[in-house]
Amino acid sequence: MSTGQWDAPPPSCQAVERGCPDPGTPDNAVRQVSDESFTIGTRIVFGCQSGYTLEGMTLITCMEGGQWDAQPPLCIEMQPQNSCV
Repeated sequence: MSTGQWDAPPPSCQAVERGCPDPGTPDNAVRQVSDESFTIGTRIVFGCQSGYTLEGMTLITCMEGGQWDAQPPLCIEMQPQNSCV
């Protein structure tokens, strides 16, 4: 029997987070970020400080679903070259 009333509360909208978490800056690294809010499409270019070499991807991109397309790289201390004279 109809009472003229809704049988459930009205729907509500909730904000959906669009973007990726801040991946941080690896030890001994520097980064350049295209968008500090880390929205989809944000690109981060990594480099290493002097005396360190980059191991991994130089560029990562925030993808749909809130995931980066790669892990941030590592900056590994360069070993001195032994040279014979």
